[in-house]
Amino acid sequence: MGSGPTITLFAGISGMDKRSVVGEIIRRSGQQDRIQDIDFEEELLGQPSIDSTDISTFLDTPRLQAKIDGMDSCFKRIAGMIGGMDGIDHVFLRMHLSYFKNSETFPPMLPHLFSSMLAQIPGARLNIITLIDDAFSVWQRLRERAEGMYSGTDLKLREILIWRSLESLRAESIRLHMAGLGEANAHQVRTYLASIRHPYSTFESLIFERNPGRVYLSYPITSTRRSPDARAEINAFRREAHALGRRMRAAVFDPVTIDELAIREAHGAAGGSETVRIDESHRWPLNIDDPLANGPQWPIDIPAQEVEEVLETTRSGRTIPGDIENQIRSRDYRLVETAKILAVYRPQYMRIKSQGVEAEIRHANETSRRVVVYHPDEDNLANASTHPFGTNAVILNAKDRFMAHLGEWLGPGKAH
Repeated sequence: MGSGPTITLFAGISGMDKRSVVGEIIRRSGQQDRIQDIDFEEELLGQPSIDSTDISTFLDTPRLQAKIDGMDSCFKRIAGMIGGMDGIDHVFLRMHLSYFKNSETFPPMLPHLFSSMLAQIPGARLNIITLIDDAFSVWQRLRERAEGMYSGTDLKLREILIWRSLESLRAESIRLHMAGLGEANAHQVRTYLASIRHPYSTFESLIFERNPGRVYLSYPITSTRRSPDARAEINAFRREAHALGRRMRAAVFDPVTIDELAIREAHGAAGGSETVRIDESHRWPLNIDDPLANGPQWPIDIPAQEVEEVLETTRSGRTIPGDIENQIRSRDYRLVETAKILAVYRPQYMRIKSQGVEAEIRHANETSRRVVVYHPDEDNLANASTHPFGTNAVILNAKDRFMAHLGEWLGPGKAH
């Protein structure tokens, strides 16, 4: 089978227009003449059989079968377009894998449409990148759209979290559907989860490298976020890791490129007000070079009731995690699985155990990821065991050795 184009499907929801995000990737790539960008909604609404003027009115069509038929014919149309392209190495397809409106989701997931599309394009591969962003940034953007041309399309925080989770789940369902068709088909699809606040180099690796090195950065967040010195040290490590990723053409996944603990910080500072004001000081400072997207317009004012619906609560003396805490945990586990290396920075920072980091190490060990830990002697606990981070972890007490070891495993033919 010949080598066909790589199709990168940009799914997910974010605080920026997907066209702008993808357009920035194309601009920075310098490969404009080798990339074809396709907007699924434009192709869908451009069909003669579709009378709707926009996606919102299309979704309001009462006949379910008419909507399914319209999407089916759109996939066939796009497959024909891609199959007829000459000199194109990469096709960018912008679309949602689900829509959320009036408390309902649409469409029913039809993974066979993707397998049928790939079957018409010999040698093609499919990357699905689910773009994510801070829920409060998405809330702000949808509110602005609802106040403009798209009345009634704003969502509550909880609805945004549900929609975002569904987008990611449907990406995985496509991958699993292809895997069920046989080993050869399984290799045609890869799925990634990535915040739009990552540097361009992360997306460059995922899109343009055939088998990119991938590393997830793990470090204490909750116990260090209120210490300027601790944040500064960790941010210095983050910048160094991203620079290493750029040199090695590897994807670096960084947890604070999405920081929804800012919602909890802002709620605590609201003092019972009916409105929770989130400003830049509540968020972990992004502090990276070459970010793909800039931050939102601060401040963001959200009704306190919406915020309280998604935060942890206390019942009968027990702390019950909320939607925010649950999604942070499941998202970080997913990113550990997406990566091949877990790079852990000071998991017992100043002799305080980070439960989140230790959970990520356990998950990495359970899923056969390589774990490299920077654990200086000053962080040792008095009762530490011989292997405090699992027998599969490489534990180094010098930062330069830690970074050198990480660089070796991100080199060609290693963590791919």
